Amino acid sequence: MYRRALRSFCSGSRLWLFTLLCAGTSFPLGAEDVLQPEILSPGSPEEPDGKPIEARYLSIRPGIGVSNLSIKVRDGSGQSTQLRADRAVWPFLDLSTRDWKFNSWSGFNVWLHAERFEMKTQSIPLGSFQAESGSGGSDFEYPASKGIEGEYYSMHGTFYVEAPFFVRLGVGLGPAQTRFSGESEFFRLGLPFFYNNATRSEALELTRLWLINSGSLFRGQPIRDYFILQINQPGSLERLGQYYLLRGPIQFSPEDFVFYRYAGLDSQYNLLEFIALTQLNREKLKVRSPLLFSPMIYLEYHWLFLTFRLQWSGPRFSQGGYDYTIRSFNAALMLNWRW
Repeated sequence: MYRRALRSFCSGSRLWLFTLLCAGTSFPLGAEDVLQPEILSPGSPEEPDGKPIEARYLSIRPGIGVSNLSIKVRDGSGQSTQLRADRAVWPFLDLSTRDWKFNSWSGFNVWLHAERFEMKTQSIPLGSFQAESGSGGSDFEYPASKGIEGEYYSMHGTFYVEAPFFVRLGVGLGPAQTRFSGESEFFRLGLPFFYNNATRSEALELTRLWLINSGSLFRGQPIRDYFILQINQPGSLERLGQYYLLRGPIQFSPEDFVFYRYAGLDSQYNLLEFIALTQLNREKLKVRSPLLFSPMIYLEYHWLFLTFRLQWSGPRFSQGGYDYTIRSFNAALMLNWRW
């Protein structure tokens, strides 16, 4: 019984002491103090003036945006072609590190970006051909016969400056990598249809030299390469047409009608030879680039937990006798989740 009473007293004493301390202590915490940014919890979505809370570790930005990704391919002869992904609204996810501030208006962070693309629109510059005809140069755009599919990854360390109204302008440089495969087409004036003043043997020999100079050979099609190297020999051009037919369905693009116009007036080439000559413009591409240095420029506007961003980036590299230029432009609206 004494023990029970002692425990009750001690408990009562502790409660009394706590009450006394509370009564003798004041906590001057007004509404203006509650709203001060420095005592907001890390999970608060924004400050009262609309400025987002800075990330402590990482920013994750899911969103939707319009992406315009293009690949320009130039061969050894200087002829080029460009493929681009169709413009559409796609979901995506970007990651960035926390901001390391230099001062109140500038800082540094690191961005990670990944993008998958499918390119089915191709354009070929026709300036050289039209110049010979006396007209101005332009690009001829049309749906690609097969197109190109692949992925593009990049990581950029960026320096940025900020304006007081939540606008950020940044520039960066970092590694990027891409891999893609598919088929590209070139408008090559070296085809024999354009050698009007040459004999058949001379025209085919010039075509062979043109294809060697352009880097078209030795790209994983040894049977095709053999027939092209022997293209001025009797029967080789026709057997090349048979090879294209046996390889799979023949794809004709709009510029083939230009070739047909020349071939239709020239009885030196039969149907199989015409098919072979039209397919000489097509090149199979299978590219896995090394790590590249890619520049980036972006403009952002932050409001509460939303971010609107315009971004441009793209590396250049050479592989297998071809020069590639990648250009990526994104306009996106994202949720800005910070940890």
